[in-house]
Amino acid sequence: MPVFTNSSAAARGGPAAAALMLLLSASLLPPLPVRAGSVTAESVWNGNDARQRAMEQLPRGATVTSSRCQDFEVGGLNSRYRCTLNY
Repeated sequence: MPVFTNSSAAARGGPAAAALMLLLSASLLPPLPVRAGSVTAESVWNGNDARQRAMEQLPRGATVTSSRCQDFEVGGLNSRYRCTLNY
């Protein structure tokens, strides 16, 4: 078993301890604010499903500021629904 004698790396805990301290201190910081942006999703089922799919793509902490949902025909009698959420 190695014995450390007055080694500065052993006294401080070495690079692994420094990395651990950096990770711990970063986890104590408040979360960064979410930048403005938008997400878009589509569904073949209905507008509510398209909106729910878009909501699942929002970054954590985002607040929806506006939304635009539309339906459009694709190939005859088939409809597709698209929702864009701004945050």
